[in-house]
Amino acid sequence: MSKHLRFIGACLCLLFSMTMQAEMQPYALINEKDSVCELYYGEAPENALIVTTSAWSEEDQSKTTKVVFNKSFKSYRPKSLLRFFSGHFPLVRDIEGLENLVTDSVVSMSNMFADCENIESLDLRSFNTSSVKNVGAMFHGCKSLKHIELGDFNTSAVTSMGSMFAKCTSLEELDLSSFDVRNVTSMGDMFNGDKNLKRILVGSKWLVNPEVNGRKMFRLCKKLVGGEGTAFDTLYIDHAYAHVDGGAENPGYLTFNGELKKVPYAVGTYSKNTHRMNKVLLGFDTLEIKYGYLPVSGNANSFELNCDGKTWWRNDVDSFFVYSRVIRIDPSMKEYPLKTTAYLFAYCSSVRYLSGLNNLNTDSVTDMTGMFYQCDALGKYLDFKGFNTRNVTKMDSMFANMGVCIPEDEMKDASNGERKKYRYTLDLRELDTRNVTSMEKMFYQLYWVDTLDISSFDTRKVTNMSNMFRDGPNNYIASGESFLKTIYVGDNWSTASLINTEAGIFGKELNGGNGGVSALFGGAGTYKDVLYDFYGYEVAHVDGGVENPGLFTSHNPKTFPVLYGVKNGSVFRISYGIAPKSAYTCGSSWAWMCGPEDEHDIDLYGNYILNPQKIYTVEIDSTVKKCSPKTLAMLFDDFKKLLKITGLEYLRTDSVRSLCQMFGYCNDLTSIDLRNFDTRQVTGVQGMFYDCESLKSIYVGGNWIMTDKAIQNYSIDMFYGCSKLVGGAGTKCKGGNATYAHIDGGPSNPGYL
Repeated sequence: MSKHLRFIGACLCLLFSMTMQAEMQPYALINEKDSVCELYYGEAPENALIVTTSAWSEEDQSKTTKVVFNKSFKSYRPKSLLRFFSGHFPLVRDIEGLENLVTDSVVSMSNMFADCENIESLDLRSFNTSSVKNVGAMFHGCKSLKHIELGDFNTSAVTSMGSMFAKCTSLEELDLSSFDVRNVTSMGDMFNGDKNLKRILVGSKWLVNPEVNGRKMFRLCKKLVGGEGTAFDTLYIDHAYAHVDGGAENPGYLTFNGELKKVPYAVGTYSKNTHRMNKVLLGFDTLEIKYGYLPVSGNANSFELNCDGKTWWRNDVDSFFVYSRVIRIDPSMKEYPLKTTAYLFAYCSSVRYLSGLNNLNTDSVTDMTGMFYQCDALGKYLDFKGFNTRNVTKMDSMFANMGVCIPEDEMKDASNGERKKYRYTLDLRELDTRNVTSMEKMFYQLYWVDTLDISSFDTRKVTNMSNMFRDGPNNYIASGESFLKTIYVGDNWSTASLINTEAGIFGKELNGGNGGVSALFGGAGTYKDVLYDFYGYEVAHVDGGVENPGLFTSHNPKTFPVLYGVKNGSVFRISYGIAPKSAYTCGSSWAWMCGPEDEHDIDLYGNYILNPQKIYTVEIDSTVKKCSPKTLAMLFDDFKKLLKITGLEYLRTDSVRSLCQMFGYCNDLTSIDLRNFDTRQVTGVQGMFYDCESLKSIYVGGNWIMTDKAIQNYSIDMFYGCSKLVGGAGTKCKGGNATYAHIDGGPSNPGYL
């Protein structure tokens, strides 16, 4: 029985405790004798006035002269202090214990002290206002208020400040140094009627939203003077002068609390057509980069730039910077000596236009790594005239992943609606590279760029060019969206100082999916496909034809003898010398120079090439003996109807390194005489006789020797599809690599030759 009683007693105690907690509430006790109102939090006595009820705001406190917050009030967490003292405390002179008013959860302080006409001083340094959104009319009509101590009053979440200090006629100075007004949309009448207000102090976060409602903000503030002496003017009473005084050039009514420092900053503007709800996602329509006093010239769409980091933009504003459409660099930036421009505009994928690069003071800059990295749409509008790069030593990835914005109306052919092939030249002749030592991935994966002009580049000090011109993914090529076809270089282009050549200037491989270049041609017609067994640095020079193959082009090409072909009906005659205008030059698939239009094809990249399927006979004349080619790759590739080749004995091969696909797809050839071929320098024979399905005999001589490197180097398909080929001792071809590329020795040493 006693156990049951104890259990019931415990339950009653718990219930009583819960009841007591439920009755905890804010209340006031009025001492009419002393004219004091004291605020508590706890179990309210019968004569108490509950603070949260309408009776609190309606109670006549006209005799109260003092309000005291008891320590117990610290346990109360109000969410709103709307009209807390407003209207019913006209005689209150003192408010004590404000440190016991916890404001952590408060969202509104609107009209909190409104019309407390006798209060002379307020100390609000204990207030936590980080959640407050509305401080409108907070001190409206406090006629006797002479001093407000706001401390670190946080207004970062505030959107409304309308009439906040209106009719505070005794105020002479306001310190609003902690105020962040970037999110404020209402400032109307904020200081209206403050006839004795002489000075308003603000800090670096006073950046007014240009779309704010600031109507009559400074009306009747006749004694107000800005920090540089700008006096009140009845013509300017709205928010136009609600910034730090910049003197005659940029007058304002406010004074900066501290030492004004010039900083690089950006100011964003929206066009009238930009939908308000999409602004955060879209960024600014125009972003201006300036150097000056941010609190003077800035607004809520302004932010200081981080010039010491990898990018200028900060995380909290990166969408505005990255997704803006236009960036303009103001001449004022000439005053600011930049230390670096590394990753300056990196990831600005939406920027369509950039102007004023010559206004950047880059005299001391040594690092421009990634400056335009992944600027997907910027390439078309870059102007480097007056842009100083003389002291730059690093340009790694400077233009990597950069593209060109193609206007929609230029994307399709108006006549048939089909997608057009787009051509664009990236002209960088204004860049001074005399002191650059590293250009790793400088032009890595460019797209929508057809021609690259770096003919002014001086690369004599460059030690690293790894992946400098490595092309984009194959899917870009297939859709015609990425093809760097021509690279112009000048007399000061050199690879002599390179230290690391393993990665390759064009990628690890010139061909294939592991990098390389997809559509690059040299000025003499050399195409990357004929350079299977060349390293990038070996062909990173102005094209000299088959004797000195290169992938670059000169604006002032020298005239030199080349292998060329002239078509006469179904006969193609190959000679060596100065090519006539109607000839096809050897270097790729016999690139067309000036032949009849009905006799050539156009390849994937828009190049005119010989149509080899109309050729039945090839004649090589004796002039070819004077030529010492380094590559004969693809020389007769795709000559599917070719029946006969004469003069192969005139081809010198003692310096040749690549015979890859030399006779690829010569479907109708039945025999090939290579007895004059010297292959001791050859390192590449990949696909040399690929798919020569009618080929029966290949004749070779004593200098036909396959090196170990040629055998090991992708030679697996040297005889692919040569099903009719039989060696001299009767060995039948069953495919295979270069291990069978020797004179047939029968079962003990089978070969196909």
